[in-house]
Amino acid sequence: MINRIIIAYACENKGSEPGVGYYWTKAISDIFEKESILLITRKNNDVSSLFKNKNLKVKGIDLNRRFLFLKKILGVRIYYFIWQFLVFIHLLFNHKNYKNVIIHQLTFTPMYFPPIFFILPYKFVWGPIGGGESFPIKYLSAFKIIDIIKELLRLLMRYSIYINPLFYAGCINSTNIICSSPDSANMIPKIFHKKVSTEIMVFDEDKEISTLKKSKTIVIANRLIDWKMTHLFVQAFYEFTNENKTEYTLTIIGDGPYYDKIKPFLENKNIFHFKRFEHREDMLSHLKKASLFVSMSLHDSGAASLLEAMSYGVPFFVTNTGAHKVYLNKKVGFSFDLESYNDDLEKIKLSLKKLLNDDILSVESDKIMNCYNNYFREEVKIKRIKTILDK
Repeated sequence: MINRIIIAYACENKGSEPGVGYYWTKAISDIFEKESILLITRKNNDVSSLFKNKNLKVKGIDLNRRFLFLKKILGVRIYYFIWQFLVFIHLLFNHKNYKNVIIHQLTFTPMYFPPIFFILPYKFVWGPIGGGESFPIKYLSAFKIIDIIKELLRLLMRYSIYINPLFYAGCINSTNIICSSPDSANMIPKIFHKKVSTEIMVFDEDKEISTLKKSKTIVIANRLIDWKMTHLFVQAFYEFTNENKTEYTLTIIGDGPYYDKIKPFLENKNIFHFKRFEHREDMLSHLKKASLFVSMSLHDSGAASLLEAMSYGVPFFVTNTGAHKVYLNKKVGFSFDLESYNDDLEKIKLSLKKLLNDDILSVESDKIMNCYNNYFREEVKIKRIKTILDK
């Protein structure tokens, strides 16, 4: 007899979105180890490492192989809606077998994409969900035209939840609504706030404490896309080093359509860029030794890379927005409030004058490590999630 069903379109021990499915599935099966749990995911997801959880069974659902080419033609988002329908049919035709189950809906995470099976007569745990994050509209001037259009559409979808019956069905039928950022939690109507908890999206595997000596290096690691706003910090650091002598260097890790925005600054001898590494360990070797980790995201729903940096005791400097607030609320790290590209460029340069100090960063590193061990470590997070789900 199945007690719980986990629905995770993406579920693998790699990447942000697949990592949400993988680590939350791992946590749920650990928390409810005496219950029988069914994971519904795509057939091509490698979840073999989850099989050690004897209470967990896996069902792969997909279109017939002959039609999988549609995923490449239609794109991931549209194929996800097709996949939802396949899951919907499975739940509908097996309702007698699943009559009293609780369903955990994990991926995809934006609240403006509520799944169609919320109309079925089940109890749900919805989340972690994001998508409620926003930023000053002035920042659109730093985007390319196509990305301005995409962002305006995202903002429209953000507010579309209030006229979406599926969103309300999810709120009504869910026993718990887990949000990945305070902004997303605030988007949930007040009548449902008793169900709402805020918890970061990605669980990170516990690891040995890093004892590597920190180098005078700043690391920023993410795809070079519009809302990640990497070029804002690169420009600020470039101008800072032209105006001030410093031993600190900046390492940029990532590639994407906004590479042309950082390219003019790569002539600076203090700035280094790596498009990608063949092995993840190579990227981590840079992160472990960094003195400061930077994220300029305008509306991040998870900030998984920030969690990774914290696990190595690396201080961070971030925008005070989105999922960053979950970390900043623990009174660690450095941040600034968003206003506009040019105003914030000056803020960053002023912050660098204060932050690039060995004593300040060393003290902050100790605070970061204590915070990670006491609140963000996997074992601690699983206990906290258990408390949420037991409500």
